[in-house]
Amino acid sequence: MSETTTKRRRLVLSCFECKRRKLKCGRETPICSRCINVGTPEVCEYDPRFSMNTDTDVAGLACANQAWSPKNSISQLPTTTFDNFDASLISDNCQPNLWLPFQHDLDLESSSSEVLDSESLIESFKLQMQQPFPDQRKSLNGRFRGLSHSTSIVASFPDLYRFMKQIVEDHHILGAPQWATYTPSAEQPLPFYSKEEVEQAIKRLLPAEERCRRLSKSYFDHFTGIYALFHVPSFWHEYQDYWDGTHNDPVRFNAMLLAVMSCSRCLFADDPLSFDGDSSTARNEAVKWLHAVEAWQNYRAATNSTIEAFQIKCLVLLSKTLNDIGREDHYTASQTLLADAISNGLHRDWKLLGVEESVYEREIRRKVWSAVAELDIAACIERGVPSMVSNLLADIGQPKGYNDCDYFSNTEFEPPDQPDCQLTDNSFAKIAHSIRPLRYEINDFVNNPQKHRSLNQSHLVALRVQISKAMDGIPSWSDPAPDVAGRNRGLVYRAVLELYLHELLLLLHLPFALTTDGAVSSAIDTDFQRFICVRSASTIIKIHELVAHEGFSPIALGNANLLRAGLCLCLLEGGALNYGITSLPVCPDAQTKLVNSALGMVEQRVLSLGTGLQSLWLFSVASCYIESRRDPSSSSVSKNRTTDEIVALFSKMCWAQVQKSIGFGLSDTHIARYILQVHQVCEAIGQMMGSKTGLDVGSVLARAGSISMKSAH
Repeated sequence: MSETTTKRRRLVLSCFECKRRKLKCGRETPICSRCINVGTPEVCEYDPRFSMNTDTDVAGLACANQAWSPKNSISQLPTTTFDNFDASLISDNCQPNLWLPFQHDLDLESSSSEVLDSESLIESFKLQMQQPFPDQRKSLNGRFRGLSHSTSIVASFPDLYRFMKQIVEDHHILGAPQWATYTPSAEQPLPFYSKEEVEQAIKRLLPAEERCRRLSKSYFDHFTGIYALFHVPSFWHEYQDYWDGTHNDPVRFNAMLLAVMSCSRCLFADDPLSFDGDSSTARNEAVKWLHAVEAWQNYRAATNSTIEAFQIKCLVLLSKTLNDIGREDHYTASQTLLADAISNGLHRDWKLLGVEESVYEREIRRKVWSAVAELDIAACIERGVPSMVSNLLADIGQPKGYNDCDYFSNTEFEPPDQPDCQLTDNSFAKIAHSIRPLRYEINDFVNNPQKHRSLNQSHLVALRVQISKAMDGIPSWSDPAPDVAGRNRGLVYRAVLELYLHELLLLLHLPFALTTDGAVSSAIDTDFQRFICVRSASTIIKIHELVAHEGFSPIALGNANLLRAGLCLCLLEGGALNYGITSLPVCPDAQTKLVNSALGMVEQRVLSLGTGLQSLWLFSVASCYIESRRDPSSSSVSKNRTTDEIVALFSKMCWAQVQKSIGFGLSDTHIARYILQVHQVCEAIGQMMGSKTGLDVGSVLARAGSISMKSAH
């Protein structure tokens, strides 16, 4: 007897029409929302087995029994709402679909009878993303900043808010009543570039060849070792091809060139000074360049995984950090860049994964990954959060001890790896790679309360010893051939690496140096903690001075570590906390000189960028505050000098405006915007301290580790 077997057909849950069009079906019965929205309800049919042997609830029966007509509006149809939704029905491990709101918008807007193809669907989605989206969630008021943030130390200044507020209110210009009601005008938005316009825009924005060469040379003078993104000979070869008209991808190199120049555009202030609104003319130019480059990148999504695309991404983030553009988004941008790099495998050794690559390709990838990691740790320290890279398997290895002239794109065999003591183009990157795990660890300890609670005395000493060993391991490179500007590259490399390590010492010991808790002070030698912090803060300022003396711009080192060091020196060396005994290493005159030097560099940064007035004002008031506590009889003189200097700076910036307002009295719009920033600092400090007298960040953090500190003894 022959047996006949019938293959069971799989149950189709979507309606036949959505399945035919390969669209996502809402699976509502009797007619899905997709067919309703596109105007074809009459063709919506389901597999007959869909309703067989299933439980039908009352709501489904009610929906099925309702008469439907194409004339009915969507609002008249029975819809699913969350008004009576029981959240307990969702299990703990169920994650909400983050794309659901956008999916709903696409469904409701698809009223055309024609099905959108993939390109039309993407364009439709882009248009909807540009429209304001009604967000029902509560907005977080502000951004999170951890304890390694450069201004977190401000909370430890006793009565700084009242001191600053009194200075402002007592001054006849800063405290004038009209500033309370002044509302600045909105900034002019940057232009929107279509896909067709953006290539012409980046070509139009490119300066003349001579200026491009000068700014590119300045970039490589400052960053070729610290952020070694390029094989330098190949870059200049491409540069020449571009201007000769023989480059194989001129648009891409045009964008690369704008990104490179934006990093060096504001390293030095223009002479004569020139400002345009709240920003220097130089910074505004850099903003326009970056805006065009990012618009071009957004239209080139298909090629955003190439090594050249990652070079541009790193340049854009570096430029925004240097030029103080979108400060609140630096951390988010660094994490996005990091995620993109990881998803494209920049952190892995491709040879171990069975992928062949040339010597040139591997070294360029190492350079780019090193820059991505450096941008990540810098952003994490400034935001005050641990880095995700600390737990990442990154086996690509450190850049080799090669000079860029030792290998090219057609090199088959690796050149000899030079020892660390010999200065090469990758010397900085090699040592920076070796100390980066220590930077991850200490940043994690400082900003992770759980880990900090477990930090005992022996572990604290062990970390300090690791930093000291790393500092001793930095070679004393001798540069036999300084560049044309007379810069000693090896000296600058060592100075920047020591800057990183002194920043770690400051972050590690500052919470214990600031504590006024007697229990913690008895468990640890707080005077020694303060000694280390003052020494490191002083060294950080001296490193900035050294770099400037060698012809490098201190702006290339960033503003966060300089501001943190200056505030730390004011607080600890100025006696603001009324310590009983002191073992601090800087005499008052030397401390005043260092603080004034740091203030001068911060002011120079303001003149170069046109931004950073709030940091400068905060630093100036902190310095005045310390002088007033040290010598109360000279308090009024210090206050007058501080306000006179800031108002003189405002006047200088107003006179250098490209578009001057009528007159330069109190009605001047530019000085009004500057003074408004002074008031904003007062408000921010008031919110930070809450007009409280008991807020002590050092005590809070150190007290968390006081138990383990005692047990270590």
